[in-house]
Amino acid sequence: MNQAIARQTHSADTDPLARLSAATDTGHMQRLLAGRWRWAANRDLVVRNVEVHRVFPRGEASFVVKYLVTLDDDGKPRQQTLFGELQPGDATTARQAVLDKLRKSRRKQIDRLDDSDAIEAVPELGMLLRIPGYDEKLPGLSLLHQPKRARRLFRERLPQHWGPFDRQPRLEILNHRPAKRCVMRAWVDTAGRRSVVLRSLNDKRRRHQDNRYYMQMLWEAGFDGAGDDDIRIPRPLFCDDRLAVIAIEDIPNAVMLNGESGLSLSREAAMAGEALAKLHGTRCLLPSRYGADEELAMLEKWTVLTQRLRPELAAMLDWALKLVRHQLYHLPTVPACPVHRDYYGKQLLFDGRQTILIDFDTLCMGDPAIDIGNYLAHRRFEIASGQLGWHDVSTCFLSGYEQRRPFPLEDAILAWENAALLRLACLYALHTGWEAVSGALLTSIREGI
Repeated sequence: MNQAIARQTHSADTDPLARLSAATDTGHMQRLLAGRWRWAANRDLVVRNVEVHRVFPRGEASFVVKYLVTLDDDGKPRQQTLFGELQPGDATTARQAVLDKLRKSRRKQIDRLDDSDAIEAVPELGMLLRIPGYDEKLPGLSLLHQPKRARRLFRERLPQHWGPFDRQPRLEILNHRPAKRCVMRAWVDTAGRRSVVLRSLNDKRRRHQDNRYYMQMLWEAGFDGAGDDDIRIPRPLFCDDRLAVIAIEDIPNAVMLNGESGLSLSREAAMAGEALAKLHGTRCLLPSRYGADEELAMLEKWTVLTQRLRPELAAMLDWALKLVRHQLYHLPTVPACPVHRDYYGKQLLFDGRQTILIDFDTLCMGDPAIDIGNYLAHRRFEIASGQLGWHDVSTCFLSGYEQRRPFPLEDAILAWENAALLRLACLYALHTGWEAVSGALLTSIREGI
């Protein structure tokens, strides 16, 4: 074991950010996993490389680090997602508590006597390692591990939409964020041509009910694809309260409207603007609202964390946060409308005919400039990271938006774009191989139009 890691022995008075610093040191983690990760060793897999993909704060002293691990599988490279959870308390005790919960009937994801290697304790870092698909906060993941339960669920709930169902579904994980959500695809025919998307959400927050409510509301408000604008959402199919799962239509052959559609980037941007304007023009009232106070509370936490882990960016981060705070707090009050809050190219699909808007976890009421600024900031990130050459996508996006709805004040768009740029800069400052992009994003933050 690397001595630098061994010295980071976890105790009640250990600085959480010091432990996070060790956990985001990819050289240390590669050596630690090579000697301590039973899941890989039990499958004769050799750890060759570790990358930090994301860091998710959980309160003041807990973090989840998402790793992308390259494994040697009998001479062939293999990619594996791995989560490292840093939290107060003894990691060995925490592991046992997680296993006990995963054995319970409603959440059952492992057998009663199974000492599963899917969850591993690393006491010296106060860390739990976990592979995707095992989560005591997401009872819907029991469908992944109990085929009979999955078959029964679809047999009971799908017939009203799909006709008689008596097949064994095949499930695959599309995305997992521990304790938050897991998105799965369930293939429901033997030919692999019909599938359903399942969103398994935290049962304590009842987010699956919110998702179903929001999607049904949008579906009935004109996002059912029946209109002539070719803008819609996936059809919500059913919601299961016991498992905290929502099932939605899986759209065949759909690709992200993010450089993958075969259309020009200018046309993609215009379509994204049109879809967003339709969402903002929907006559719906949502229970939650998002504004400057909520955004700044989040940005302040991210900025402090990033400054500790990337001290060379501290001065620029401090300047950016002060500027964004000033800009957001000086915006005039505007009528709130439904906002997506995470709007960018990967939240849009294209099936060759229709634009499909997805992912409504953060849907709420707010300033429409929130979504416009976020989209433009992601485009700047794509250019800064070399994923896109220079294209005047902002003009095309705003033109597409303005075809359906007047766009907000330029000062508001600038303020929310700057806020999104600061958030992205903090996020990618902790992402292996993307460190230089953070500086480029911070330097693109502007003081005025």
